[in-house]
Amino acid sequence: MLSQVGIDGVIINRYWDKTKGEMMERCLNQNLLRDLAGESLSCAHPAAGRWVKSAAGRHTHCGHCVPCIIRQAAFDHAWSRGSDPTGYRVDIHQNRLSTQTAEGKQVRAFQYAVARLAGRPDLARVLVHKPGPLLEDIAHLDGLAGVYSRGITEVGELLRDVKTFSPAAEAEMTA
Repeated sequence: MLSQVGIDGVIINRYWDKTKGEMMERCLNQNLLRDLAGESLSCAHPAAGRWVKSAAGRHTHCGHCVPCIIRQAAFDHAWSRGSDPTGYRVDIHQNRLSTQTAEGKQVRAFQYAVARLAGRPDLARVLVHKPGPLLEDIAHLDGLAGVYSRGITEVGELLRDVKTFSPAAEAEMTA
């Protein structure tokens, strides 16, 4: 793309093999990162909360979409549990989350991925392709599988005490 607009250069992503938590943890200016990280936006559904404001008067993140889950895991990994200044509309640690609601679907999907990878770590080399082909990056497959695996581990730590339930399965058990 650069050559198409007449720029002779190469873009190098120095973070291609780092999880979000690893990038935060290794940031050279931790004070600046702590000042600004809470102001960033990760949520996939920011407009869904336009009428919901945090105590500080800012819009909040949903707390349960994929980017919000990864964000929370990154803060926990880099700075420990409870260090995330972000306001979330749903605190995934507060209540049992139904797998039939938006609040529980992504959490349960991550719980499944964490358990699957824990049982078969070798699957990381296959599962990293799930979002799409990595044809131009195949030479970096081990690195990509590594960042995928470590990223799932970060999320697993976040979700270790989060409870989900399937209303259909619970109804079958009581029937």
